[in-house]
Amino acid sequence: MKAIDYIKDIIAPKKCYFCSAEGHFFCPQCYKSFPRISELCYVCKMPSDNFIIHDHCWKYLDVQSLIVLFPYRKIQKLIKDSKYYAKKDILQDVWAYAWKYLVEILGIDNPSDYIILPIPMNFWRKSKRWYNHADILAKYISKSSGINYHTKVIKRVKNTLQQSKLTRAERLSNLDSAFKIDEKYTDFIKWKKLILVDDVVSTWVTFLEVAAAFDWQDIMSIDCLALASDTQIFDEK
Repeated sequence: MKAIDYIKDIIAPKKCYFCSAEGHFFCPQCYKSFPRISELCYVCKMPSDNFIIHDHCWKYLDVQSLIVLFPYRKIQKLIKDSKYYAKKDILQDVWAYAWKYLVEILGIDNPSDYIILPIPMNFWRKSKRWYNHADILAKYISKSSGINYHTKVIKRVKNTLQQSKLTRAERLSNLDSAFKIDEKYTDFIKWKKLILVDDVVSTWVTFLEVAAAFDWQDIMSIDCLALASDTQIFDEK
């Protein structure tokens, strides 16, 4: 254990958000018993193995799959504390076990075929929070799964408003042409299977706009991953 981790454990020991057991923010026992989102196509919300986007739904979201782990309502305090109160270790706790689920869903046999790419954050928002939670999430997924990650492939070239406060139409306009691929790293992703990572997905607009920035002739596939969805249909279950 690093010295800084040892000091943190003494000053503010980890306690599970759900059962108060010490040693974890999200303990293995609670993770095993936690409700999961059923495998579905995120566009039409109908059943779909491995979260594959149906052929007739590609016109709305042109990616291979959009994988969601949990209903937002169930883990909103975990996510809010990891974003706004500098508790980055929360994300590490989640992915200490959840990476196996990702590998299973995507059928990953060779991690070197994949690249994990976090969704970039608005510059001013990142400077206020000190870090991009999607970057941290990508780092922990990479460490657990052996899949490489890169934080500079996708550039946010437009300082957008916060998506959660906008309507769907406003979100589309807000993120229009907001992302570009840094040409310095195009060889890094060539012929790779990309995994786009963010913490929460609502209307999938962010994933849609990022995916649209790629030259599909140079990559194998795009899958999207979110820790949670705050779409109401999941909260009702």
